[in-house]
Amino acid sequence: MIHCLKNIKKINIHNQIVYNLGGSKRQPTPKDLDSYDVVWVGSNLGGICSSHTDKAAHGKFKMFVCFDSPVNQIYPVRMVYEQQHVKKSDYVQFSKLAINQFTPSELSSVKQILPDENAIILQNGRRIGYNHLVLATGMRHDTQQIKGFWDALEHPTHPVYSNRDPESWRANNHKYSKYVTNYKHGNGFFCIPQYPYAGEVECFNFFISDEIWKWASCNGALSPKHNFTIMNANEKFVHYCDSADDFIKSELQKKGVNVEYNQKLVEISKDNQMATFQNLKTGETTVREYQNLYSIMPTKPNEPLVNAGLTNSNGLLDVNHETLQHNKYKNIFGLGDCCDLPTTKTFWAGWYQIAVVRNNLIRSLQGQSLNAHYDGFSKVPLFTGNSSLTYIAHYYGGVGNWQHLAHKNGGPIASRRYSYWANKQASKFLNYYLGQDYGPPYHKFMKKFPVPAEEKDSSEGLLNKYFPLKSSH
Repeated sequence: MIHCLKNIKKINIHNQIVYNLGGSKRQPTPKDLDSYDVVWVGSNLGGICSSHTDKAAHGKFKMFVCFDSPVNQIYPVRMVYEQQHVKKSDYVQFSKLAINQFTPSELSSVKQILPDENAIILQNGRRIGYNHLVLATGMRHDTQQIKGFWDALEHPTHPVYSNRDPESWRANNHKYSKYVTNYKHGNGFFCIPQYPYAGEVECFNFFISDEIWKWASCNGALSPKHNFTIMNANEKFVHYCDSADDFIKSELQKKGVNVEYNQKLVEISKDNQMATFQNLKTGETTVREYQNLYSIMPTKPNEPLVNAGLTNSNGLLDVNHETLQHNKYKNIFGLGDCCDLPTTKTFWAGWYQIAVVRNNLIRSLQGQSLNAHYDGFSKVPLFTGNSSLTYIAHYYGGVGNWQHLAHKNGGPIASRRYSYWANKQASKFLNYYLGQDYGPPYHKFMKKFPVPAEEKDSSEGLLNKYFPLKSSH
């Protein structure tokens, strides 16, 4: 993890230059205050958004970040990481990377949220008050939902794989890359958990593996009698974009890949290599032998959010779909996968929410109306083969933009797009974490939103400051 320590040094120097251009050195916010203007829960998108907010507000507000994991896994590059185009040191980043040196933070999960008292209680017992609260907790993986699964996944050679690397693995453990190459015969399964879950589309590697296994079967590396099946606990692959869902289903049918719907993986027997599936419509269970099994990690509701009455019936945060402000508590905002929004849950969906939360948070702190609106934009690479990809990119209602399913049938552009994602994208994500790039849409500039007409002042603006408008009287 030495690379991460170097990156922390880089971000400190970078932010010192940014904040010290005006003159006197700014002091960090004390880490032991009883309350803060803004408390952030979550250090992935939350940490990035806290840095953007601090920069936009010129350090005006005292902020604090708490998080429950020392590292973040960068899921947008998970597929090329499994193909070993991206190093583990670029796939796993320290959580503190995204938080600037002026904002105190603590590695401690939230035990309790008290929205009526404007306070949170950490696992270590510390109580922290807030003026505003931003929840960017993501979706919590449930390692115990599938009986025996975590034990089989942690085993270094057992043929059970997932889209998450266990924290117990050493840096030289490359089991994640063997999902494709170690399959020689018998039954192979790709399992999708019941929605909602983290990794929809982002962690769909079945087109990649199917292409490789067809080649291996033709060249004697895989038995021609092997059987590959996708076990989907839902009736859709993409829940909020019908055109993307239809495309995936039609491609799987063309390629002759078996798909069984409403089949939920409930148990793994490591010793016997048997998997138990439950039909969610009938309740019946079936036990099947496997020689290769990959499952996206299931998730569970965030308990502190549920206990605080902040969630809907599905366990996701109840926020306004446009302003991302909580529907009941107006001093609480949501960011990322933890929000109940009718769009595909991806890293880029969360990224486009950052500007909205940053803008609306500052305006709410200043007692102003919320003028930034999230349009539901979500973008995620869909790997259509071993070396080609297209994008699923849509707004609310599943309306695609110009990149949506472009070059979906392969070709040189799809191949070039894959090459760029495999070789360049990981370094871009690092720049986002370090605050050296604000990301799309403007990268070097923060996105701004139109000021409501009733708030516009004719005396505002640089020109009006030096050349005041003449009175009309």
